[in-house]
Amino acid sequence: MNNHQHVPAKIHNFSLAFQQMCSMVAIGQTKSQDETLRELVLQTLVLLPEEKISNERDLTKIFNTLFGLQIADHEIKFAIERLISEEVIVPSGTGSLLLSEPIAKAVRVNIDTATALEGRVRDGWSEELNTNYPELSFTDSWLALRNYLAGAFLRHGIQAVALLDSSFEMDHIHSQSLTELLNSAVKDIPSELRLNTKRAISNFVAATGHYPERSKYIAQLADGAFNYFSLATDPKVAEKIRQNLNPITLFLDTNFLFGILGLTINPQVAVSEELIRAIHQYKFPFSLKRHKKTQDELLSTVTKYEGDLSQRHWSKNISRAAITSRFLSGVEVKYHQAYIETGIDVQSFFRPYHHADVLLNERAIDSYDEKNIDDQSQQRIATLIADYEDFLKAKGRDKPYKTIDHDMTVLDVARQLRGNAKSTLEAGALVLTCDYSLYAFDWEISKKQGVEPCTVLPNLLWQVLRPLIPSDENFSQAFAQTFAIPEFRTISSGSAAACSKMISIMAGYKDFPEETAARMLSNDILIDQLRKAQSDEEFQSFVDAAIVNENAQLIGENTMLVKKYEVEKIEKNEISRQLADTTAMARQQEEYIFTEKERRVQAEKNATQEREERQKAEKQAKDEKDKRTQAEEKLSLTFAIVKAVLFGVLAISLFELLVYKLPWSWLKTHPNSYGLQGSFGILLLALGFALFISKWRKYIWIPIVLPIGLIVLQLLGGPN
Repeated sequence: MNNHQHVPAKIHNFSLAFQQMCSMVAIGQTKSQDETLRELVLQTLVLLPEEKISNERDLTKIFNTLFGLQIADHEIKFAIERLISEEVIVPSGTGSLLLSEPIAKAVRVNIDTATALEGRVRDGWSEELNTNYPELSFTDSWLALRNYLAGAFLRHGIQAVALLDSSFEMDHIHSQSLTELLNSAVKDIPSELRLNTKRAISNFVAATGHYPERSKYIAQLADGAFNYFSLATDPKVAEKIRQNLNPITLFLDTNFLFGILGLTINPQVAVSEELIRAIHQYKFPFSLKRHKKTQDELLSTVTKYEGDLSQRHWSKNISRAAITSRFLSGVEVKYHQAYIETGIDVQSFFRPYHHADVLLNERAIDSYDEKNIDDQSQQRIATLIADYEDFLKAKGRDKPYKTIDHDMTVLDVARQLRGNAKSTLEAGALVLTCDYSLYAFDWEISKKQGVEPCTVLPNLLWQVLRPLIPSDENFSQAFAQTFAIPEFRTISSGSAAACSKMISIMAGYKDFPEETAARMLSNDILIDQLRKAQSDEEFQSFVDAAIVNENAQLIGENTMLVKKYEVEKIEKNEISRQLADTTAMARQQEEYIFTEKERRVQAEKNATQEREERQKAEKQAKDEKDKRTQAEEKLSLTFAIVKAVLFGVLAISLFELLVYKLPWSWLKTHPNSYGLQGSFGILLLALGFALFISKWRKYIWIPIVLPIGLIVLQLLGGPN
């Protein structure tokens, strides 16, 4: 298994892979192709649990369909066998390949973490877009951003793996600028929204330093793209380089030195500083050099800018406008930033850099002085200069001859120190530059001449070294910022010179408006006119015309503002009047409500008092009625008793009369005659009460039953 012969994969569709980039991101910074392929197998088994993957042929089809990768069957079989031997993959009873549960869980966590990170970045940008560009569709903008990132990381991945294996076939896209990729990404956006979409995407990348999760997201995408393309390189070369870096002489270009000295502005500055720090901290076998011509160019550039900037007395209005220009050189921007913050004068700002050699020596960047420059060397350099001038002309870019001569001299020196190794990183010498034009020229001309390229951008070297360096948030932020747009500023370009000259003219005016200056400095058409000006008089006339035009626009805007102010004043007065009327009405309404409230309270009091008096009167009337009723009932009872007694007396008298008048001898002769007569008398009296007193009737049965019982007992008599 250790003698396995690797075969590089073939890549046919990176866009497919980018759609599944969370899988590539979750792989992380692998240190070999075996490790990358191993992780890719694990990701696929977790992502597609329903596919019933049983052998290398199944995975080959999936990699081709899902990731646009054509990987040889025996490569995948080798990876599967290793995973089975490590008990990471467990064949099931049905023949499917299954991951052990702890491994599957860990892989799912990695994928979920990568997906969640993208979700948070997406949601954060959605809020930012809604605030800054509410007219843009987030769905369309996110798609455009993804298209831009896909192009940027395709370019980055190709360029980075080419450092490991220069025989890697580089697609034409590697030479496209980030600006070109951005224009392509927004081509489907409606034309009226295209500019703001480009600005939003540019800001997304440029602001990564303020968003740690966004920096992490972009850095992980770059790592994923690099891992993806590394599968297609010669495994032996890549593994050898990563395991044992060969000594390399790094010639640091002028723009790189300006960056680490803090004298310029470009997206590579932060990663350049981190790169130098990592080289020293982790003791990589790199020898940092500055060519004598590079040091001379650095010092002459410092002197030039110091002289140019010293000719004017700067105001903070002009400086604030200057730092908004994308045409102004990074050195000038750095001075204007320092002036705004501290008010430092030009001489004090540049004084430390007159001793740049001391500053560079402190960073272990040694001087390289080429002793012998023979005729053959001069001829090679002259040929390179001619080729470079043709290249720049074809690209529509310009550089001073002195800068071109410096670039080609350093390039030739690096070429002469290089060996014939297959990898750019093994050839012994490199030019580390932030100049994309120089980088693109070297790779293009080297391919044509059949020699190894020897220029490298800081972020590409950083990408190759990332797996060898512990993860660090500062590293990720610096690395992510290298994907910012627009392309790196070019020192001494025609546009920069024109912009610098124009801002110097502006500084000559007293109290030049900051807004006008900023608008002129961002006017592409004006900058292009100034760049093509044939004389100082023509240049001045263009600037004067632009100032007149800006003033005319300003007057027009002021007129509109005055009119708008008058309209707003009228509207404000009307609003004030309406507000006063509304306030008066509100006050009246409040008074009415207060009065109504008082009236309602008083009415409630009166109603309560009337209710209490009525209840009192009703109570008194009821008491009187009750008394009257009681008196009437008492009188009626008394009268009823009298009538009952009279009735009883008359009934008893009549009964007695009848007893002695009628022939009732049995009663008169009965032994209990008196008792019977008395009982009949009681009975008649009780009947009288029952007849005349109705409410006593329910109780009268006792005096009625009792005499009846006595009568019956007396009639029964006793024993004979």
